[in-house]
Amino acid sequence: FPVTIEAADNNGRDTYTTRITDYTPNYVYILYGLNDLRLNDVAITQALFESDLTEVVTACIAAGITASNIVIGSPTYTNPTKDAENSPFDGGTTAKHKLYRASCQNVAAIKGTKYADIYQAMVDGGGNTLLDADGIHPDDDGHALIASTFLAATTTTAKWYLAGGVAAASCFA
Repeated sequence: FPVTIEAADNNGRDTYTTRITDYTPNYVYILYGLNDLRLNDVAITQALFESDLTEVVTACIAAGITASNIVIGSPTYTNPTKDAENSPFDGGTTAKHKLYRASCQNVAAIKGTKYADIYQAMVDGGGNTLLDADGIHPDDDGHALIASTFLAATTTTAKWYLAGGVAAASCFA
């Protein structure tokens, strides 16, 4: 469903009903774009991003989509040298990427969904070589890697100790 969404404090929330729950698919793959992460606006925060993502996942589950059939992908990789370009989308940093990735992983753990670390897969798969000339958007190879990373996450068994957001380091058997 190719839909362009303007970065806003309700990004994703305003379209998930018609794009997801009205169709009741067997699997849902959630990959927010970089606008939330890169928009230089005090109203766009990591906490709000996590809250909105939680609302979307909760609605999907309420619509009958099994949590284990939902995969949340982290934000995609971008060339860090592009973070300060393209105002007002010049608010991204590698550190901010890490925070948004953590939000995606946290929501996945709390809601019992799967998680695909798209960012790390792109770093490991070639980083800048997977981007269009703009240094921000994935090229064809980048999109292929995103798809394969999502599919791999679909077949991954969730770790029991991540339920409720418990870190692996805090678990003892």
